Amino acid sequence: FRALDAETIAVRGAETQKEEAREVDRLEFVSWFTTGLGEPEAGWISRIQDVVLNGEHSKETRWLERMMGEAVTPKRAFDRLVTQGIWDRHVFLDLSREAIETQFSQAALASVQDIAFDDLLADASREDLRHVDAVTIDDASTKDMDDAVSVQFFEDGTCQIGVHITDVAALIPIGSVLDEEASQRAASLYFADQKIPMLPAELSEGMGSLQPGKDRLAISMLCHVDHEGQLGETQFLRSVIRCREKLSYDVADAILDEPTHPRYPMLNALFQVGEQLLINRIDAGALSVANLNRRVEVTPEGEVSVSIQTRHSRADLLVSELMVFANAEVGRWCAA
Repeated sequence: FRALDAETIAVRGAETQKEEAREVDRLEFVSWFTTGLGEPEAGWISRIQDVVLNGEHSKETRWLERMMGEAVTPKRAFDRLVTQGIWDRHVFLDLSREAIETQFSQAALASVQDIAFDDLLADASREDLRHVDAVTIDDASTKDMDDAVSVQFFEDGTCQIGVHITDVAALIPIGSVLDEEASQRAASLYFADQKIPMLPAELSEGMGSLQPGKDRLAISMLCHVDHEGQLGETQFLRSVIRCREKLSYDVADAILDEPTHPRYPMLNALFQVGEQLLINRIDAGALSVANLNRRVEVTPEGEVSVSIQTRHSRADLLVSELMVFANAEVGRWCAA
C-alpha cells in the first residue's frame, strides 16, 4: 500500500463527485424519457431532435445511448417528443431536416409593398399587348398563373401565336431582399397538405399572377404561323398583357371537343401547332415519356384523397409543347 498525497486525493475526489453527479443526471433523464415526469434540462430536447432527424448519422446518438444505457431508435425518440407535446405526430420532419423556412421574413414581406407596380406598367419601353387574346391554362386550383398563351388571326388566313411568361425580373430587383429570399428557397415546394412558395403570396398570386382582366408585366414570345402551319421567326418582347380568361385543363379539353364554342378556333390553332411541335421533336430524336400525374391531397380534417391523371389530353399537349418550344427558342436566342 502507498499513501496518496493530498492533491491527488482532492483530484480523485472531485472526479468521483462529477461521476456521481452525472449518474444522478442520467437517472433523472431516464425517468423523464420513460415516464415523462419532471422537466427536461436545457439541451435535452434539441439533442433528441437531432437523433430523430439524422438517425444513425446524428452526432447525438452515442449521447442518447449513454444516457439511457441502451440503444434508442429514432422512432422511440420521436414518440417521446410527441408524447411530451413538443412535436405533433404529423410534423413534417423533412422540412426541419432540410432547414426549410415556411414563413417569410418581415423584410421580404415589406419589400412587396415597395414595388412600384403602376410605374412599371407605365414603362413606355414595354410593348402594349393588352389587345391580344391571351388565356391561362392550369389546374383548376392554381392561383399563381405565370404563363399564358394567345392567338391572333389575320385576314390572309395566317396567325400569330404567343407565349407570355410573368416578368419576375421586372418586379424583383437583382440583389434585393426578395431576390435573396427567392435564391435561398430556389423553388416553390408542393406537398399533399401545403405549398411553400418561393415568393410571398402577395407577389406570386398577385402582381406576378396573370389573372383575368388584370394588367400584368410579361416577357412575350411571338411567332408567325403560315397557311401550312409552319412556324416562322420568333421575337421576344418586354410587354404588358391582360389575360381574358383562366381555363383549367378539363375545360380546355371540353372546348376542343366542341367546335361551336367561341374559344374553339383559338385552342384548336394552338393544339395544331403543339401537335406539329411534338412530331418535330420526336423526329429529331426526343424521348416520348408518358408520366402519370399522381395528385395526393390532405384535407384539414386529415382525410386523404388520391387521384391519377394520365396527362395525355390535348390541352396538356398544347401547353407543354408550347412551353418546351418557348424555352428552346430562348436558348437559341441566348446562344446567338
